[in-house]
Amino acid sequence: MRQITGEAKTGSKLEIQLHTARGKNRSYRPVITKVEPNRELHWSGRSFLPGLLNGERIFLIEPAGTDRVRFIHTEIFTGLGVAIAGDRLDEDIRQSFEEMNKAIKIRAEQVT
Repeated sequence: MRQITGEAKTGSKLEIQLHTARGKNRSYRPVITKVEPNRELHWSGRSFLPGLLNGERIFLIEPAGTDRVRFIHTEIFTGLGVAIAGDRLDEDIRQSFEEMNKAIKIRAEQVT
């Protein structure tokens, strides 16, 4: 994710610009479905055709000891597009998530 514009408030729509590990640039406008400051954030998005591809992204921050947290980042996909894209979708997204999570870790550790 290169840029996120919007308010972290349940029901708000975000504008997200992303660049995948395979070099694809995309933008999408998910809706925030849950916000618990410093603990949890969920948003849901869908393709332009209902039922083709829906995704729910979940970010969790859990205590993991003194001055440590565990960051959990998942996405759940549903719809016909999941069957069509198959493993390509999983591989591209997994690699992109791993790169993003490494960057978040580096940035978080610089703050402390």
